[in-house]
Amino acid sequence: MAFAKHAAAAAVMLIASTFRGTVSARAEEVTQIHATLNGLSRADLAGPSPRFLAMLERWFPKYTEQGPCGPGADLISSDAVCEWRAPGANTSGAILPDMFVSLSRRKLDSVVFWGEMPLNTRNWQCKRVLNREVSTICISLVVPAEQRTRLIADWEALLARIAPGA
Repeated sequence: MAFAKHAAAAAVMLIASTFRGTVSARAEEVTQIHATLNGLSRADLAGPSPRFLAMLERWFPKYTEQGPCGPGADLISSDAVCEWRAPGANTSGAILPDMFVSLSRRKLDSVVFWGEMPLNTRNWQCKRVLNREVSTICISLVVPAEQRTRLIADWEALLARIAPGA
């Protein structure tokens, strides 16, 4: 009986350490994306610069209408909305992606992270939103002010639908 108790405890510790490792790897990947987005200049955000294309290639390697991106028209006022899940994340429909991005005319419009993760104010306008999850909506400053206002409202409405308040 004592052996079974120790074996069960060891199994729980192994599962917990594996879970912590997965969470840690996911957090590290999100941190890398955050740093990459902070490092993009306004010129990068305004069009398909080599740095912007490298970011898309790394985190959205199948960037197509059929890939992790789809038309934004039914969701927000952008041409495309992409979702990204950290490696090792549960990819079932029940879990939200780790990040959303929106693109229009081959430029990066907006980014949504879960948690408080504002981007630099040189290139981004960010807003914290609290539904069931805290999220940060960041709109690229290359987007005209009127469209930034519309995108924030669009994201707030979409987040309210997919992660409603408790």
